[in-house]
Amino acid sequence: MKKLSTCLFLVLFSFSAPSFADDIRDFQIEGISIGDSLLDYMSEEEIKIQLERNKEMYSYTDKKFIGIRVYGGSFEVYEYIAATIKRTSDPNYKIYSIRGMFDYSNPADCLKKQKAIVKDLSLIFENTKKNEWNRSSAADPTGQSKIIGVSFEFEEGGDVSVTCYDYAKHVNRASGLDVSVRNKEFNQWLDKY
Repeated sequence: MKKLSTCLFLVLFSFSAPSFADDIRDFQIEGISIGDSLLDYMSEEEIKIQLERNKEMYSYTDKKFIGIRVYGGSFEVYEYIAATIKRTSDPNYKIYSIRGMFDYSNPADCLKKQKAIVKDLSLIFENTKKNEWNRSSAADPTGQSKIIGVSFEFEEGGDVSVTCYDYAKHVNRASGLDVSVRNKEFNQWLDKY
């Protein structure tokens, strides 16, 4: 329990936002913000390797965006960090979404941690619209993989979300918990799929 409390404390304060402003760019996960250049955290060679490795990501979409796993040594809070950029030739590799992730093989454990994080974020984002969902994953045509999430939606269109992914065994993806910060453009694109 002590470890969970410490982790929740760190999750809350990994969102460094002066006075918890309403601009999504003010929030950070492991020091990374929306609008930053991915080059500030990885070399261009590392980014190109990830682009090739993840070329089939979002295969069920028009593939406008792609997720890049950020390798920066050990992180303070999360097991993994991923940033979303456009696939087009942006020389700065602008970040449109940033996710901090934990692996969970047991859906009940994931939902328990999600509930605790959402409770704390509800205090921070008390004047922000909260949206909850429970649906099948578009990445699994059988409908066996589930996504359960809660998002805090900002007036300018970005959001902060806490999502549990429970992928069926036949889907080649790890189940777990994501804490995400996404801008309006990426959200609108994601909503289409």
